[in-house]
Amino acid sequence: MRLRTVGQACSRSASARPALHNVTRAAIWVASVLVAASCQAQRHHFDVYSVEHGLAQSQVYSLLQDRRGYLWAGTAGGGASRFDGQVFTTFDQAGGLAGNVVRDLFEDRQGNVWLATEHGASRFDGTELRHFDRRDGLGSDVVYSILQDRQGYLWFAAWM
Repeated sequence: MRLRTVGQACSRSASARPALHNVTRAAIWVASVLVAASCQAQRHHFDVYSVEHGLAQSQVYSLLQDRRGYLWAGTAGGGASRFDGQVFTTFDQAGGLAGNVVRDLFEDRQGNVWLATEHGASRFDGTELRHFDRRDGLGSDVVYSILQDRQGYLWFAAWM
């Protein structure tokens, strides 16, 4: 019968530990290299649009994608631009917009796009613009933001 002491058994398993430890370290290193490589491989593509592409003005205050898929940009003096993925259409004071500084864009439950301007609010119903100001009950002509509550009421944040 052969007897082993605890010290001998531990010394043998201890000699096996460095090899296992090295394999574990190598696996962790390979995994981290693969993770790092996959993170570097993720590239994001950005399309940049400017006045040269048809944007009404280069300073954009607000963005909205409406339910029809159009992307709207409210600008700091050029009115609003509506982008269909190919062409920009400009909405400005000359075309019936309340003002050319568009601080907010909002789409209501009916699909109307509201534009908050420095001269009131405008509503675009898909075909034409309608202007709203103090004469229609707004507290001020300088409108900063528009939203609709759960009951369907429209709220206008305005400078008093």
